[in-house]
Amino acid sequence: MDTPKERTSRLETALPIAAALLVFICICEPLFSGRYYAGFDHRESFYPYRVIYAAAVEQGELGLWGPHYFRGFPLAGIGQPGIFHPWRWICAKFLPLDVGIALDLVITFPLTYLGAFLLFRHYRMNRPVAFWGATLHACSIFFLSHFGQTHMITILGHTPWVVLAYECSMLAKSRWWALLLLGLGYASMHLLGHPHTVFLVSCIVGIAILHCGLRNSWRRSWWIATGLAALAIVAGTMIGSLTLIPMLDLLGNHPRGQLSAGEHGNFSVHAIHLLQNLSPAFFTELPGDLVYKDNQPTVFLQNPTANAVYFGAGVLALISVAAVRWRRDWLAPKHRGAALLLGGMLLLFLVLTMGRYGGLHSLLWHVPWLNTFRAPHRYKAVIAAITVVAVTIILQRLWR
Repeated sequence: MDTPKERTSRLETALPIAAALLVFICICEPLFSGRYYAGFDHRESFYPYRVIYAAAVEQGELGLWGPHYFRGFPLAGIGQPGIFHPWRWICAKFLPLDVGIALDLVITFPLTYLGAFLLFRHYRMNRPVAFWGATLHACSIFFLSHFGQTHMITILGHTPWVVLAYECSMLAKSRWWALLLLGLGYASMHLLGHPHTVFLVSCIVGIAILHCGLRNSWRRSWWIATGLAALAIVAGTMIGSLTLIPMLDLLGNHPRGQLSAGEHGNFSVHAIHLLQNLSPAFFTELPGDLVYKDNQPTVFLQNPTANAVYFGAGVLALISVAAVRWRRDWLAPKHRGAALLLGGMLLLFLVLTMGRYGGLHSLLWHVPWLNTFRAPHRYKAVIAAITVVAVTIILQRLWR
């Protein structure tokens, strides 16, 4: 007969799995009904690109050129169809179009969940805590508000795997396999064709690298392993240049490659939007923001992906209470570095998310390549990752 402790342990494990399973069922529903989730971007551009690519593959072509838009354009330079990615080719070659698009989410969600669970277990979190961390990560605000932009979701789903690969590269017994996984992970992300999301994932990886350096006291072995990891990332990026080179060529001849300062700050998070974190129903209508375009009137746009900045009232309340309750422990020499790192990065990316209202994002307009990345609200992907890590650390402490 099971003891009360064993029954409690099973319940603690079942609750986060059940929560994630409920979300997964909602994601799978379109697949079984012959539909797919689509927002305005997906309906107006991403879906047609996939149609053009699928038609080219059906005719035995690579799909490098799209003749149906703008009197013809390089489909490889658009990026979002991911024409060089093996998964996208398999979907176009062997599956109906709608099924292939729906599978982007259906496959990404459990892989992201598994990667996050393994990562938290690598960090020696208890099993229930690791499941809660995986659930919070897979069901983060960025995932749940970007169903119409599956190319971004599929890239972000690589995050726990590339972080785990980096962490495992610190161990001599798994170093070379981990470096291979890290390089292939970056190749896969680049081939899926959205450099902005790859940059966001790299920001998260950068935070993990700094945290690992703190844990290892910046020893020589850490520098060597991190150098090898950097080489693996470069190698993966070189494979991804199959998509990056034509994309850069197209960007050099496209208005998006020459954004004005006003356009660069479009889809910023105003401070008033953060009040959503008191309650997801705080505003009776979805808040919006001004959108600037050169030589066109400024418009007020309510965007369901840009203006959704709810990170979870319970999550933020738990972090706030723990920060006050255990403030002396967090500032003790053993934990001070990690606490300052997470807190500092949380503040940094919150300011970046505010875009034109935070001031810091405007400086990125002067940085080549980064000045082509608009929509600063997307930095909430990094904020979501930081808050999930903070919550798992707190839960681990409560579970002891």
